[in-house]
Order: sequence, then structure tokens, then C-alpha cells
Amino acid sequence: MDKSATTPQTVPTLKDAIERYLTTKQNQVGENITAGRWDVLQRHLRQFGNWAGAGAGAEVSAVNEQLLADYHSHLLTRIKHKEISAGYGSMAYFRFSSNG
Repeated sequence: MDKSATTPQTVPTLKDAIERYLTTKQNQVGENITAGRWDVLQRHLRQFGNWAGAGAGAEVSAVNEQLLADYHSHLLTRIKHKEISAGYGSMAYFRFSSNG
């Protein structure tokens, strides 16, 4: 009997993907990135994850062009309402959307 037919596949969650990525980056501190860069990266990715529903088990496949556009709009709204500065919002989006 083929076990793959009866074993449910684990769907990667956004939270798991973010944490795996951050672990990889944290292991590069002192080599490829500074501790400060890692700190900013982890804060911004976790903020995005919280906004995108990572804590609620959102799947990695939920991240698409529309979700990124919605996140950008979310940051622009927060800037408009003076909840965050334009510089911070720009940095948060840039750091999230860049390979970094």
C-alpha cells in the first residue's frame, strides 16, 4: 500500500516560513548581515506576518501580488493617519519586499 496516499501532507504556514527564513538570516549575522539589520528585518517580517494572519495559520500560498499590494496600502493608510512615519513605512515595505 502506498503510504503517501494515506499520509496527509503538511501545508507550510506563513509563520513557519517566516521563522525559517529569520533563523537562516540570524545564522548569517556577523558574516553577511549585521545584528542591527537582522533585528529590523525580523521586526518587519513579523509585523507583516501578524498583519497577514500568520498567527492564525495562514498558508505560504496566501502570499501573492494582491496581498503585497494590500500590505502596501495598509502601510500607506498608517502613514496617512500618522501612526507611522513615511520613512518607517517605506523602510518596512522595502525590507519586506527586497531579498534581504
